[in-house]
Amino acid sequence: MCIPIPTITRGQVEEANGRAGLRAFPFVSGEWKSFTAAVTGIEIQKGRNVDFIIVKGRNSDYGVRLSAQLDPSYVSPGFDSDIDLRIEKNTNRLLKILKAFDLATFEGEGVWVEPARFDSAIGKTFAFGIVGATEDGHPVYTDRGLQKVYTAFRGLTPTLLPVAVHDGYENAPPPTVCAMDSPTFTASEDGFVPF
Repeated sequence: MCIPIPTITRGQVEEANGRAGLRAFPFVSGEWKSFTAAVTGIEIQKGRNVDFIIVKGRNSDYGVRLSAQLDPSYVSPGFDSDIDLRIEKNTNRLLKILKAFDLATFEGEGVWVEPARFDSAIGKTFAFGIVGATEDGHPVYTDRGLQKVYTAFRGLTPTLLPVAVHDGYENAPPPTVCAMDSPTFTASEDGFVPF
């Protein structure tokens, strides 16, 4: 016997994500720690003001999302630091990801991201840094009460190293706020990816 479910549509069910999330890598407030992960997927994510290329990685039951703006010249309004330096950092991050995973094609001097190349990056191992955000020595939290976590792409690496839990690590967010599948992903004003 079938039981009807009011207010839910077939489209909503088909778009829902039924997978369990991964844990965020253990992080330390105010101190960058390095880890490795294997690429599980690459995608383009539409943003309000700028689109991002997202690299998803996994090591054991830990997941990470790295991002780079597809328009490095975009700087969030109200950014009060050196705008030229921010553009340079955005550009360098995008160039490292495009080069490391061979995702660019060229037309003359123009550069295009080629989604057909995304699958060739699956399984490649990369290094990244992670840190719990702080301001004046105190943790910075999201509106959901979780500490912001910033990640930075370091480059390809030949070996997937085991995840080491460092002294002083913070409690990672529970799997429902997974780095791999979070529907609330947004980039912070400085371009890093908070969980």
